[in-house]
Amino acid sequence: MMKNMRRAVLVLALACLGLAIPSVSKADEQVDSTLALIKKNYGKVRDLTARFDLETRVKSAGRSEKAAGLFRYKATNRMRWDYDDPAGKMIVSDGTTLWMVLPEEKKVYKQSALSAFSGMTPFEFLFGATDPKSEFKISMEKDTGASPAEAAPAAKAGDARVLRLEPKTPSPAFSWIRIKVDGKTGVILSSELADVYGNLTITTFSKTQTNTGLSDGLFNYKPAPGYEVQQAQ
Repeated sequence: MMKNMRRAVLVLALACLGLAIPSVSKADEQVDSTLALIKKNYGKVRDLTARFDLETRVKSAGRSEKAAGLFRYKATNRMRWDYDDPAGKMIVSDGTTLWMVLPEEKKVYKQSALSAFSGMTPFEFLFGATDPKSEFKISMEKDTGASPAEAAPAAKAGDARVLRLEPKTPSPAFSWIRIKVDGKTGVILSSELADVYGNLTITTFSKTQTNTGLSDGLFNYKPAPGYEVQQAQ
């Protein structure tokens, strides 16, 4: 359960952080231009709201798990996911504490936002602990018009661009990450993460809005009466 939560938040964090990842190769003009386009679009973002569709493909079980809802992000390091089904399910962080609320079980999982992603390089970027240039090998992949999972390993200019990020040092958290952006506007369209077991977490974004003045209170959480609070491991 916590692994699924981490995958989901990690993918979205990268979507917000794709704007900050510099190129590792100045010779790769497509990578440079795509990263510059993302930075131009998101560089002045104070807050962001978007619809999300999340699919986790579990390789060992040969099945997919799907979810959808509303994602909100506010600088610095605050985020909130409200799921459509079941109503009341959410993941919320004020940048210090991360909560996962499961209304059907009347349980809340609590964890330090920093420790929740300890050792997960993209979140270390978020908290300013590492230099992304030293961590990732970044390349372009062909856009097929479908999910990044179906993208072939070849660069192609088009309406959308797909960046592939691979950790230079093997990570226990993920094998690679892909970010698909609108080639004209730099808006994040989808992100995908593959873990070391071959599972895929694909997140697609739509109806993105920025700088709408989200309230700080949206990212604060206090467990409701009757909910069991557990410290996540």
